[in-house]
Amino acid sequence: MKTETREEMWNLNFPKKTALPEKPFWKGNAPEEGTGGLSVQDLLDPSYPDPIRQAIDRLDKLGYDVGGLWDQYLAMKWNLKANAAVFREILDLARTKASAFGSGDGYSLP
Repeated sequence: MKTETREEMWNLNFPKKTALPEKPFWKGNAPEEGTGGLSVQDLLDPSYPDPIRQAIDRLDKLGYDVGGLWDQYLAMKWNLKANAAVFREILDLARTKASAFGSGDGYSLP
């Protein structure tokens, strides 16, 4: 992990570009408006820049009490991971069910 310079640590500006992943999950069909074009896959990708985490970390290093922010951030991240796992399981079940009925595409249910 790269050590931030003093100037970077005091920089609390996080424009939209800081939230953009290097390789977005959505190639052309971005999700609905209001998501900033980010998908759950982007947010959970270990290479995601995670500006919220960076902001909380910088505030912490500057001496602010960020315990409540960390609790909320970690709870949201944990719940996002848990929900993504549930949705993957539902999709896998739907594919299995569709395959059993011979629909061929793996998504359609009879």
